[in-house]
Amino acid sequence: AEQGARSKEEEVTVAVRVAAGNGKLSLKDMQLAAIPDAALALQGRLFEAELCGNVLEELPLESSTWASLRSLDLSQNRLRNGPGIPIVGMTSLTSLTFQRNVLRRFPEHIAALASLQYLDLSQNRIEEWPEGLCARLVSLHTLLVNYNCLTALPEDMASLRALSHFDASNNQLATLPASLARLSSLGSLVLENNALVAVDARLGLLPLRTLLLAGNPLKQIRRPLLQPGATVSLLAYLRDRIPPDSDPLPPPRAAATEREGARRVEGRREGAPRAGERERERGRERAEPPVQHGRRDLGEDVPVGR
Repeated sequence: AEQGARSKEEEVTVAVRVAAGNGKLSLKDMQLAAIPDAALALQGRLFEAELCGNVLEELPLESSTWASLRSLDLSQNRLRNGPGIPIVGMTSLTSLTFQRNVLRRFPEHIAALASLQYLDLSQNRIEEWPEGLCARLVSLHTLLVNYNCLTALPEDMASLRALSHFDASNNQLATLPASLARLSSLGSLVLENNALVAVDARLGLLPLRTLLLAGNPLKQIRRPLLQPGATVSLLAYLRDRIPPDSDPLPPPRAAATEREGARRVEGRREGAPRAGERERERGRERAEPPVQHGRRDLGEDVPVGR
């Protein structure tokens, strides 16, 4: 046992020395119950940390000083919700993995990680989704919450404008929010093995390469359409069943279009002529022959492909 402990200490020493040189700390599968002090002292020099496959029940407060960290893997540990996950200071994180822990809620302070692009919370015991979280994680492109205990998804999912891959399979979802059909960047949607009895037909309008719905009590969709590889046919089936009076969904990049429109309106307000100037301008227009202006001259977008 003593020799094994010494061997583990040597492995940690080597890993910390390597991390001090290249900024990548790998302490995976070492059955560590705590993060070594030497690793905590790497603040400012650490960019990636692999701490998976250990028996960590909490992270020390000192780990919140890893402000330079961009990727953190905490999968296959024993982490629970509470102050034992001090991630609030890790504002540079773009990738965060909590797969296979014992979380019952989303980790506290996760909304502070505005740069997060990849979040894996799969194989936990999460029962609810924090209100307002989606609006804070606008850079997120991959979100994995499969194998949890979720019974509902938030109504503000449309705020996840960059989301391209979403896996909520193997939960207890009985319904889906209408906002899910507004995720115009979504390329992969996995909802297998839930309790869904119906889905929004407008999902067929999304640019999905993968749509998996098998394992749900869906009565109106034929079983062959739920098989892997049938996404194209499934999307066509859904599009054919969109009610003619359904609310139209915004096209891709709607937010950018809205912002551009707002800028044009504001620009017109700032440069708007006064009442007397408008009258003189109208007089000149009546006196001069009309000039044909292109759409670009009017400050409008030129339609593409027409």
